[in-house]
Parts: sequence; structure tokens; C-alpha cells
Amino acid sequence: MNEIVRPRQLLRRDRRTESLRRFGDAGVIAAVLTVFLVHFRPWQGGLLEDWGLALAWDQEGFGGFVSRLPMTLGRPLHLLPQYIGMAMSDGGFVGPYAVLGAVAVGQLLAARWAVAPLTSLRSLQWTLALAVALHPWWAAGDILRFLPAQVSVLACVVWFGASIRYLATGRWYWASVVVAVPLFGLLAYQAPAGALVMAAVLIALLRDTSIRRRITLVALTTAVVLAVVTWSVVLAPLYSSDSYEAQLESPSIALVASIRAILRTLALNAPTAVAALILVGAGVIALGFRQSLSAVHAWLLLFALAATPLAAFTYASQLAHLNDPERVALPVGFMIWVVACCALPALSRDRQVRLAGVVAALAGTALATVVGYGTWTTYAASQAVLVDSVQTVREAVPESARLVVSDPSGHFGDIYTLLPPHLNLALDAEYGPGADVELCTPAGVVRDHPTAAVYPIPTTPGCGALLDGIAVTSLGALKTSEGTFDVFELPAPE
Repeated sequence: MNEIVRPRQLLRRDRRTESLRRFGDAGVIAAVLTVFLVHFRPWQGGLLEDWGLALAWDQEGFGGFVSRLPMTLGRPLHLLPQYIGMAMSDGGFVGPYAVLGAVAVGQLLAARWAVAPLTSLRSLQWTLALAVALHPWWAAGDILRFLPAQVSVLACVVWFGASIRYLATGRWYWASVVVAVPLFGLLAYQAPAGALVMAAVLIALLRDTSIRRRITLVALTTAVVLAVVTWSVVLAPLYSSDSYEAQLESPSIALVASIRAILRTLALNAPTAVAALILVGAGVIALGFRQSLSAVHAWLLLFALAATPLAAFTYASQLAHLNDPERVALPVGFMIWVVACCALPALSRDRQVRLAGVVAALAGTALATVVGYGTWTTYAASQAVLVDSVQTVREAVPESARLVVSDPSGHFGDIYTLLPPHLNLALDAEYGPGADVELCTPAGVVRDHPTAAVYPIPTTPGCGALLDGIAVTSLGALKTSEGTFDVFELPAPE
């Protein structure tokens, strides 16, 4: 009888295993598609400098990448992903958004690979992978403007996986990846530089390996970061006075003011990064109290979490940048992710904390992704209304004309609502050459430009500065779903 039953039991077990495998494969496909589609949104067009690059492609093609190298010499790979995307779609937004989506999928798959040595549980692997690919702490990654930053984060994720493997094996193959990949990423965008050094120290302290390997990992990572910073801040400005970094050079770093700026930015303008920090901190504390994590490791992880704001110190020479939640939340969020990854072995041993952590992380990631997607969709829809409406007037006047668009709402002209001169650039990129258009805010109207206010930077000029004292021609009012705009034509220059 047993000889008959055992094969049946084995057959049922095999069927269950096959069903679970198929379910897992379907989940992986769903995760890949979700991550790609969250980032692939060419119908939204561009934001901020995306318009200028699209227009430059129409005029210069791929040669624009080379002609702009003097301006991006401190980050020579900064524009390369964008230009590769534009080459794919002949300057349209489909290609760059496809590259953005591919980079996000790369983050997903690379993160799953990176954390595999830390846990064999697929639920934990994919939760951490989805977190870094959907970056709930950094909604700015959802827009095309931050494509080079996404490339840099991808490089950092690969660095993390290579570092774990180097500490475990000591193979110089992994050491070469530790050097080469972040070098490529930081030459596209340097924001995670400080986070890389902090992460190297943390995992070197936590992993069970030799002193030589620990020191080598920290030394190699620090050397890469110092090399990139030296190139960007010291050498590139010497070769090109037009470089971005040359315009931002600062003789000193105000330590206390920088720390205050970072903490203020996180507290007031980066709530999802703070929420992620609290969630990971609560998990570490729970693991410590339940003795799933040793006291030494628990305190190390909590200290690392408390120090995560220092990851944004890459921008310490420019306080205005530390007021920017996008620049601050990226490195801080990546460092929070590293701490969460370091807790994976303990989470694998504690089922209760693991279940609570997975549910909270997935729910928080999903919610923040929806909010971020909605934020950028709203910006894109608003600017599309203004661009399309102004074009109906622009096409009726000569190319030599000069138009002024008065916005009584005070809404337009913020960073992501066509900060001047991006209305003019967007019109040229979307519809071709035509009359120059300038956006202004009437006297007495309060500018509703909260994003620009955090730096702060100037936005729209007052309409009086453009219209008063000269004979202008009113071209009527544009009534749109975003409000009513008055359009004026300036007299031809004498």
C-alpha cells in the first residue's frame, strides 16, 4: 500500500511546487512590468531642462552631447543616457522614457541579485528590490529630468552586491566591480558619493570576514569617491570655466549650517524619506528586543540610521542644494535602503517581524509610488494645457513677434510648471520655431511657487517690467482648464 501512496504524495508535492514556481514567475513578470510602466510615460513630455535638450536635438542631433561636455565636464556621463534615448526616437520623448524604464528595471533585478547572499527568502529579496526600484523616499526619480541620478543609483546597487560578495570571497574580480561600477555611476551623478563611503564602512563592520578585506573595501570605495570628487570639484573647473561645478565653487563648508539645512529639508520637505527611516528603525529595534539581532549589530544599524542625513553631505559646499529635497532624499534614501539590506539575515530568522516589515514596506512603497506618479502627472498635464493654448495664439503671429503671457493665478513659472524660459523652449520643441514667448506674473498676484521657494531662486518676472511704458497689443484672453491667461504682443524692436 505504501508503495502506491508515496508516488501519489510525491506527485501532489511536485504539482504544488510547480504551481508555486509558476506563481513566482508571474509575480516577477508583474514586478518588472510595474516598475517599467511607472517610469515609461512619454505622453507626459518633458520637465525643466528636458525641453532644452529636446530642442537641442532638433538643432544638433547627437553632436549636442559633445558640444555640452564643457558644461558637464565634472559629470561627463551626465547627459549620455538622455542622448542615447533621444537617438532611439530621433529626439522624441519615447526613447528617453524607455531608457528611464530600463534603468529602473535594472535596479529591480540588480537589487534582487545584490541581496541574494543575505537572505534566501524571495519575499524579502523582492521587497527590497521593489523598494529601490520604485524609490518611495525619492519621488523625483519618477521623472525624466533625473535619469542620470537613476543610473547612479543603479551603479550603487551593483556596488552593494559586489561588496557583499567581495567580503565573502576576497576575489579581486568583485573588487574590480567595486571600483569600476560606482566610478561610472558617479561620473553621471555624484549625489550618492557620501552614501557609498558610509555604506562601505557599515557593511565592513557587520560582515564576518577578515580585517584585510574590510579595510580593502572601505579603501577602494573611498578612493573612487575621492577621485570623482577631485575631478568634479578641482580638476574639471580648471579645464573648463563653463562647467557646472566651476559656477558653484565655494571656498569653505559651513558644517553646522549644512547639517541644519539637511535636517530641515528632511523634516519639512521629504516626509517619505523620514517615514522610511522610521520604518527601518522600528524594524531594527524590534529585531534587537527579540534577540534576532545581536545587541552590537542592532546598535550599529541604529547609529547608521541616525547618521543617514550625513549621506547628503556631498552638496555641503552649496547650502542652496541642501535645501532641495530631491538632492537630499536620494542619498539619504539609498543609505536607509542599505541599512534595511543589512538587517535581512536577522529578518530571515524572525517570522513575525519579517511579515510586519514586508507588509509595511510594500504598502508604503505602493502608496508613495502612486502619490509620486500623480504629482508628476499633474505637473505634466498643467504645462501641456498652457503650451497647447499659447500655441494657438503663437501660430497666428509672425516668427519675429514677441509675446508675453500673463498668469493671474500665480501658479505657473515654478520649477516644474515652466520656469522661465522653459515655456518658450517647450513651444519650440513641440511645435518648431515661432514667436518668442515670456511668462510673467501680474502685480499684486502672489506667486505660488513652493518648489522654487525652498532654494530659494527667482522665477517669473513681474508683468509690469515687461509691459509698462510701451505700446503693447492685447491678443485677448486664453480660457483654459488651468485658468485664464492674458496674451500681449510687444512692439517690434526699432
